[in-house]
Amino acid sequence: PEMCTDCGACADVCPVEAIHPA
Repeated sequence: PEMCTDCGACADVCPVEAIHPA
């Protein structure tokens, strides 16, 4: 979801790539 933009806790629902893209 949109909340996974900059959230470490969202790693459960979002791939690490979505949290901190290259």
